[in-house]
Amino acid sequence: MNGYRALIFAGALCLVLNACALVDGSASEPDVYEGIYSQGFEDSPFEPCGRSERWLLAVGDTAAIQHFRERVFEVLRQGNNPMYARLRGTLSPRGHIPGFFITYDRTLEVTAVLEVRAIQEGDCQ
Repeated sequence: MNGYRALIFAGALCLVLNACALVDGSASEPDVYEGIYSQGFEDSPFEPCGRSERWLLAVGDTAAIQHFRERVFEVLRQGNNPMYARLRGTLSPRGHIPGFFITYDRTLEVTAVLEVRAIQEGDCQ
């Protein structure tokens, strides 16, 4: 059983290292981003308003990510998925970040959660 865990860990580490190697340039300054977040089993993309991209959300601040998860589960309990989110964070340069079933265009390192709620008419327009 420990052999399988080591294999899974090695595979996950390779994915992370490949993602780092595929992204060139430096990260942006912290900014506010709004878009549509979809909570999935394996992949949970954030699709920013006004861009045809999918972003992977990453831990920039542990408390912010915990707050984000709490808000996401609250919105999910109301039967809403996908949902609208406004987040503050640092955006990586464009690259190809592998997920389980999709490839992300960037990583958003989340430092603050400003809003997570059901989608309303006029969001992202």
